[in-house]
Amino acid sequence: MANIGRQHHHDLLSKGIHEDPHEREEAMKSVLEEVNEDSKLPKASKTKLGQPIDENIIKTALKYSADGSSPGYNGIPYEFWKMLANNPRYNLKKGPAPTNNEEPPDIVKILTNIYLDTKKHGIHPDSAFAEGWMCPLYKKKDK
Repeated sequence: MANIGRQHHHDLLSKGIHEDPHEREEAMKSVLEEVNEDSKLPKASKTKLGQPIDENIIKTALKYSADGSSPGYNGIPYEFWKMLANNPRYNLKKGPAPTNNEEPPDIVKILTNIYLDTKKHGIHPDSAFAEGWMCPLYKKKDK
């Protein structure tokens, strides 16, 4: 069953993906030509969306991310990132807490730099950046 589900979702997500970059560009151009002028963003919104990501955006995203949701492929839940953002001196290691001389990592700054670096340099093809994992979950007695 898991293999059938995996294949189904793979087929859904792969449909229409063009291996040839020229063919892909032509397909995107065709779709964009169909976008009607009324459905485009106002100039002010475009300007705002064109701004680089900054630490305030990261803080807002963490603040409004849902608690109790499933973690990503890396297994790290949102609560972990929120905890580090709200209390950077949280002691992750067993043993003595960091001294006042040691600066704790600034997770908001680190995440901001990761996003900016990704935008500038892109994703390495071997990174499996968009990889995920699906697991069917039974609902009550419905197996």
